[in-house]
Amino acid sequence: MTNQDRAYYERRRAASLANAERVRTPMIAKIHRDFAAHYATMLAARRDTT
Repeated sequence: MTNQDRAYYERRRAASLANAERVRTPMIAKIHRDFAAHYATMLAARRDTT
């Protein structure tokens, strides 16, 4: 994973967490938190391969 890829996943994770805090619908907030967890998992998985 390149530094650019890492930055992408970190930005997307942060944006998803921010969206989860901003929305009022619990189900939509959960979806955003799930995406944030996915991006964190991708970062952790890719970090091990470099």
